[in-house]
Amino acid sequence: MSRGPKFWNSLGCAALALACGCQATGENATASKSSLSSLFQARTVAATSEPKPEEIPDVKDPTELSLAYARWMEDVGKLTEARRHYSEVAEAKPKNLEAALGLARIDQLSGRASEAEQGFLRAQRLDPGSPVAMHALGQFYASQQRWAPAVEQLNRAMLAAPAEKAYRYDLAVALVHTGDVAGAMSHFVRTVGDAEAHYNVGVILKDEGKLDAAHEHLLLAVTKKPDLLQAQYWLDEVRREQESALASLPSGTGVQTAALSSNEQTPSLSPAAGRHSATAPAASPRLSPQQLQQRQNQRPAQW
Repeated sequence: MSRGPKFWNSLGCAALALACGCQATGENATASKSSLSSLFQARTVAATSEPKPEEIPDVKDPTELSLAYARWMEDVGKLTEARRHYSEVAEAKPKNLEAALGLARIDQLSGRASEAEQGFLRAQRLDPGSPVAMHALGQFYASQQRWAPAVEQLNRAMLAAPAEKAYRYDLAVALVHTGDVAGAMSHFVRTVGDAEAHYNVGVILKDEGKLDAAHEHLLLAVTKKPDLLQAQYWLDEVRREQESALASLPSGTGVQTAALSSNEQTPSLSPAAGRHSATAPAASPRLSPQQLQQRQNQRPAQW
Protein backbone atom coordinates (compact mmCIF):
# COMPACT_ATOMS: atom_id res chain seq x y z
CA MET A 1 0.00 0.00 0.00
CA SER A 2 1.43 3.37 -1.04
CA ARG A 3 1.84 5.96 1.71
CA GLY A 4 1.80 9.64 0.91
CA PRO A 5 3.90 12.45 2.35
CA LYS A 6 1.33 13.25 5.06
CA PHE A 7 1.67 9.75 6.50
CA TRP A 8 5.46 9.96 6.66
CA ASN A 9 5.36 13.45 8.15
CA SER A 10 2.90 12.29 10.81
CA LEU A 11 5.10 9.31 11.61
CA GLY A 12 8.13 11.56 11.86
CA CYS A 13 6.31 13.86 14.28
CA ALA A 14 5.17 10.91 16.38
CA ALA A 15 8.67 9.42 16.48
CA LEU A 16 10.19 12.78 17.41
CA ALA A 17 7.62 13.35 20.15
CA LEU A 18 8.29 9.88 21.50
CA ALA A 19 12.02 10.54 21.54
CA CYS A 20 11.55 13.79 23.42
CA GLY A 21 9.31 12.09 25.95
CA CYS A 22 11.97 9.44 26.61
CA GLN A 23 14.68 11.94 27.50
CA ALA A 24 13.61 12.64 31.07
CA THR A 25 16.40 11.70 33.45
CA GLY A 26 16.51 10.79 37.11
CA GLU A 27 18.59 8.97 39.70
CA ASN A 28 17.34 5.72 41.19
CA ALA A 29 17.51 6.79 44.83
CA THR A 30 16.20 3.67 46.54
CA ALA A 31 17.69 0.25 47.03
CA SER A 32 15.85 -2.69 45.53
CA LYS A 33 15.74 -6.46 45.95
CA SER A 34 18.59 -6.81 43.45
CA SER A 35 21.67 -4.83 44.40
CA LEU A 36 22.83 -4.49 40.78
CA SER A 37 19.57 -2.77 39.86
CA SER A 38 20.45 -0.09 42.43
CA LEU A 39 23.71 0.97 40.80
CA PHE A 40 24.16 4.68 40.28
CA GLN A 41 24.10 5.31 36.52
CA ALA A 42 26.31 7.75 34.68
CA ARG A 43 24.91 11.25 34.78
CA THR A 44 24.00 12.46 31.29
CA VAL A 45 22.59 15.77 30.11
CA ALA A 46 19.30 15.66 28.19
CA ALA A 47 17.16 18.36 26.61
CA THR A 48 14.30 19.43 28.84
CA SER A 49 12.44 21.79 26.53
CA GLU A 50 10.05 20.34 23.97
CA PRO A 51 9.99 21.91 20.50
CA LYS A 52 6.98 23.93 19.50
CA PRO A 53 4.77 22.30 16.89
CA GLU A 54 5.88 24.73 14.22
CA GLU A 55 9.53 23.91 14.98
CA ILE A 56 9.16 20.18 14.18
CA PRO A 57 11.11 19.61 10.98
CA ASP A 58 9.45 18.32 7.83
CA VAL A 59 11.22 14.94 7.67
CA LYS A 60 11.28 13.70 4.10
CA ASP A 61 13.95 10.97 4.23
CA PRO A 62 12.16 7.58 4.25
CA THR A 63 15.31 5.94 5.65
CA GLU A 64 15.29 8.08 8.78
CA LEU A 65 11.58 7.49 9.25
CA SER A 66 11.99 3.73 8.90
CA LEU A 67 14.82 3.76 11.44
CA ALA A 68 12.79 5.86 13.86
CA TYR A 69 9.87 3.47 13.54
CA ALA A 70 12.16 0.43 13.93
CA ARG A 71 13.64 1.89 17.14
CA TRP A 72 10.15 2.52 18.42
CA MET A 73 9.08 -1.06 17.74
CA GLU A 74 12.27 -2.33 19.39
CA ASP A 75 11.62 -0.27 22.51
CA VAL A 76 8.07 -1.58 22.90
CA GLY A 77 9.14 -5.18 22.32
CA LYS A 78 7.67 -5.74 18.85
CA LEU A 79 10.81 -7.39 17.54
CA THR A 80 9.36 -8.84 14.33
CA GLU A 81 8.14 -5.44 13.18
CA ALA A 82 11.42 -3.82 14.23
CA ARG A 83 13.43 -6.40 12.33
CA ARG A 84 11.36 -5.83 9.19
CA HIS A 85 12.08 -2.10 9.14
CA TYR A 86 15.76 -2.48 10.02
CA SER A 87 16.04 -5.07 7.22
CA GLU A 88 14.38 -2.74 4.72
CA VAL A 89 16.94 -0.05 5.48
CA ALA A 90 19.83 -2.54 5.39
CA GLU A 91 18.73 -3.79 1.98
CA ALA A 92 18.35 -0.28 0.59
CA LYS A 93 21.56 0.99 2.21
CA PRO A 94 23.89 -1.93 3.06
CA LYS A 95 26.42 0.38 4.73
CA ASN A 96 23.95 1.96 7.13
CA LEU A 97 25.49 1.48 10.58
CA GLU A 98 22.31 2.03 12.59
CA ALA A 99 20.41 -0.60 10.65
CA ALA A 100 23.23 -3.12 11.13
CA LEU A 101 23.36 -2.45 14.88
CA GLY A 102 19.57 -2.63 15.08
CA LEU A 103 19.49 -6.07 13.46
CA ALA A 104 22.24 -7.28 15.80
CA ARG A 105 20.29 -6.07 18.85
CA ILE A 106 17.15 -7.82 17.60
CA ASP A 107 19.10 -11.08 17.30
CA GLN A 108 20.44 -10.59 20.81
CA LEU A 109 16.96 -9.89 22.23
CA SER A 110 15.64 -12.94 20.37
CA GLY A 111 18.20 -15.23 22.02
CA ARG A 112 20.36 -15.76 18.92
CA ALA A 113 23.69 -14.94 20.52
CA SER A 114 25.90 -16.25 17.70
CA GLU A 115 24.00 -14.30 15.03
CA ALA A 116 24.02 -11.21 17.26
CA GLU A 117 27.80 -11.34 17.69
CA GLN A 118 28.31 -11.63 13.94
CA GLY A 119 25.95 -8.70 13.46
CA PHE A 120 27.87 -6.48 15.89
CA LEU A 121 31.16 -7.49 14.25
CA ARG A 122 29.73 -6.67 10.84
CA ALA A 123 28.61 -3.25 12.10
CA GLN A 124 32.12 -2.60 13.35
CA ARG A 125 33.56 -3.54 9.97
CA LEU A 126 31.23 -1.02 8.34
CA ASP A 127 32.76 1.76 10.46
CA PRO A 128 35.90 0.57 12.31
CA GLY A 129 36.35 3.94 14.03
CA SER A 130 32.79 4.26 15.34
CA PRO A 131 32.64 4.45 19.16
CA VAL A 132 28.95 3.52 18.90
CA ALA A 133 29.82 0.23 17.21
CA MET A 134 32.65 -0.45 19.69
CA HIS A 135 30.37 0.23 22.65
CA ALA A 136 27.59 -1.96 21.24
CA LEU A 137 29.96 -4.90 20.77
CA GLY A 138 31.42 -4.37 24.24
CA GLN A 139 27.97 -4.34 25.82
CA PHE A 140 27.10 -7.53 23.95
CA TYR A 141 30.19 -9.25 25.39
CA ALA A 142 29.26 -7.92 28.84
CA SER A 143 25.77 -9.43 28.52
CA GLN A 144 27.48 -12.76 27.82
CA GLN A 145 29.77 -12.23 30.85
CA ARG A 146 32.77 -12.33 28.53
CA TRP A 147 34.49 -9.64 30.52
CA ALA A 148 37.94 -9.53 28.91
CA PRO A 149 36.70 -8.77 25.36
CA ALA A 150 34.04 -6.51 26.87
CA VAL A 151 36.73 -4.40 28.55
CA GLU A 152 38.73 -4.26 25.32
CA GLN A 153 35.83 -2.94 23.26
CA LEU A 154 34.44 -0.62 25.94
CA ASN A 155 37.89 0.86 26.51
CA ARG A 156 38.22 1.53 22.77
CA ALA A 157 34.81 3.22 22.78
CA MET A 158 35.75 5.36 25.79
CA LEU A 159 39.04 6.43 24.21
CA ALA A 160 37.27 7.28 20.95
CA ALA A 161 34.63 9.35 22.77
CA PRO A 162 36.07 10.32 26.18
CA ALA A 163 33.32 12.85 26.86
CA GLU A 164 30.61 10.15 26.66
CA LYS A 165 30.00 9.29 30.32
CA ALA A 166 27.91 6.23 29.56
CA TYR A 167 30.89 4.61 27.79
CA ARG A 168 33.19 5.32 30.73
CA TYR A 169 30.59 4.03 33.20
CA ASP A 170 30.03 0.75 31.34
CA LEU A 171 33.80 0.26 31.14
CA ALA A 172 34.03 0.68 34.92
CA VAL A 173 31.38 -2.01 35.48
CA ALA A 174 33.25 -4.46 33.24
CA LEU A 175 36.58 -3.68 34.93
CA VAL A 176 35.20 -4.64 38.35
CA HIS A 177 34.17 -8.01 36.92
CA THR A 178 37.72 -8.61 35.65
CA GLY A 179 39.15 -7.81 39.08
CA ASP A 180 40.60 -4.41 38.16
CA VAL A 181 38.85 -2.51 40.94
CA ALA A 182 41.43 0.29 41.00
CA GLY A 183 40.93 0.94 37.30
CA ALA A 184 37.17 0.84 37.70
CA MET A 185 37.23 3.32 40.59
CA SER A 186 38.87 6.06 38.54
CA HIS A 187 36.14 5.83 35.89
CA PHE A 188 33.31 5.54 38.41
CA VAL A 189 34.52 8.62 40.28
CA ARG A 190 34.47 10.65 37.06
CA THR A 191 30.93 9.60 36.21
CA VAL A 192 29.00 9.26 39.47
CA GLY A 193 31.18 10.62 42.29
CA ASP A 194 33.52 9.30 44.98
CA ALA A 195 31.18 7.73 47.55
CA GLU A 196 28.89 6.46 44.78
CA ALA A 197 31.92 4.88 43.11
CA HIS A 198 32.66 2.80 46.22
CA TYR A 199 28.96 1.96 46.43
CA ASN A 200 28.87 0.72 42.82
CA VAL A 201 31.97 -1.40 43.31
CA GLY A 202 30.54 -2.78 46.54
CA VAL A 203 27.24 -3.94 45.10
CA ILE A 204 28.93 -5.58 42.09
CA LEU A 205 31.32 -7.43 44.38
CA LYS A 206 28.41 -8.46 46.60
CA ASP A 207 26.58 -10.03 43.67
CA GLU A 208 29.79 -11.87 42.80
CA GLY A 209 29.89 -13.30 46.32
CA LYS A 210 33.06 -11.39 47.31
CA LEU A 211 31.63 -10.29 50.64
CA ASP A 212 34.79 -9.07 52.38
CA ALA A 213 35.75 -6.80 49.50
CA ALA A 214 32.14 -5.65 49.13
CA HIS A 215 32.02 -4.82 52.85
CA GLU A 216 35.17 -2.71 52.52
CA HIS A 217 33.81 -0.57 49.68
CA LEU A 218 30.31 -0.19 51.11
CA LEU A 219 31.79 0.88 54.45
CA LEU A 220 33.89 3.49 52.64
CA ALA A 221 30.79 4.72 50.82
CA VAL A 222 28.90 5.16 54.11
CA THR A 223 31.89 6.82 55.76
CA LYS A 224 32.35 9.30 52.93
CA LYS A 225 28.64 9.99 52.53
CA PRO A 226 26.61 9.07 55.63
CA ASP A 227 23.30 10.01 53.99
CA LEU A 228 23.79 7.48 51.19
CA LEU A 229 20.94 5.20 52.24
CA GLN A 230 21.60 2.58 49.58
CA ALA A 231 25.14 1.99 50.80
CA GLN A 232 24.01 1.53 54.42
CA TYR A 233 21.24 -0.83 53.33
CA TRP A 234 23.53 -3.10 51.30
CA LEU A 235 26.24 -2.90 53.95
CA ASP A 236 23.74 -4.39 56.38
CA GLU A 237 22.83 -7.06 53.83
CA VAL A 238 26.49 -7.99 53.36
CA ARG A 239 26.94 -8.28 57.12
CA ARG A 240 23.93 -10.55 57.40
CA GLU A 241 25.35 -12.78 54.66
CA GLN A 242 28.73 -12.84 56.40
CA GLU A 243 27.11 -13.81 59.70
CA SER A 244 25.13 -16.53 57.96
CA ALA A 245 28.27 -17.90 56.30
CA LEU A 246 30.13 -17.82 59.64
CA ALA A 247 27.29 -19.61 61.41
CA SER A 248 27.33 -22.40 58.84
CA LEU A 249 30.98 -23.23 59.57
CA PRO A 250 31.74 -26.22 61.85
CA SER A 251 32.28 -25.13 65.45
CA GLY A 252 35.86 -24.74 66.57
CA THR A 253 37.26 -23.74 63.19
CA GLY A 254 38.31 -20.34 64.47
CA VAL A 255 37.43 -18.67 61.17
CA GLN A 256 36.28 -15.10 61.53
CA THR A 257 35.74 -12.40 58.92
CA ALA A 258 37.23 -8.95 59.27
CA ALA A 259 33.80 -7.39 58.95
CA LEU A 260 32.66 -9.07 62.17
CA SER A 261 35.61 -8.17 64.39
CA SER A 262 34.15 -5.13 66.15
CA ASN A 263 32.60 -5.24 69.61
CA GLU A 264 29.92 -2.80 68.53
CA GLN A 265 26.73 -3.53 66.65
CA THR A 266 24.88 -1.51 64.00
CA PRO A 267 21.08 -1.74 63.78
CA SER A 268 19.75 -2.91 60.45
CA LEU A 269 18.42 -0.15 58.19
CA SER A 270 15.84 -0.47 55.47
CA PRO A 271 16.26 1.58 52.28
CA ALA A 272 13.69 4.09 53.54
CA ALA A 273 15.21 4.49 56.99
CA GLY A 274 16.49 7.89 57.99
CA ARG A 275 19.29 6.84 60.35
CA HIS A 276 22.93 6.26 59.46
CA SER A 277 26.20 5.42 61.11
CA ALA A 278 29.17 7.24 59.61
CA THR A 279 31.57 4.60 60.93
CA ALA A 280 29.17 1.69 60.44
CA PRO A 281 30.61 -0.64 63.16
CA ALA A 282 30.10 -4.35 62.71
CA ALA A 283 28.32 -6.93 64.81
CA SER A 284 30.28 -8.60 67.64
CA PRO A 285 31.57 -12.14 67.01
CA ARG A 286 30.04 -15.14 68.72
CA LEU A 287 32.53 -17.63 70.20
CA SER A 288 31.78 -21.32 70.46
CA PRO A 289 32.24 -23.17 73.80
CA GLN A 290 35.43 -24.73 72.35
CA GLN A 291 36.79 -21.27 71.46
CA LEU A 292 35.96 -19.95 74.95
CA GLN A 293 37.79 -22.88 76.53
CA GLN A 294 40.75 -22.33 74.21
CA ARG A 295 40.90 -18.65 75.20
CA GLN A 296 40.74 -19.64 78.90
CA ASN A 297 43.65 -22.09 78.46
CA GLN A 298 45.76 -19.40 76.76
CA ARG A 299 45.56 -16.92 79.69
CA PRO A 300 48.83 -16.21 81.59
CA ALA A 301 49.36 -18.05 84.86
CA GLN A 302 49.01 -14.90 86.98
CA TRP A 303 45.38 -14.60 85.81
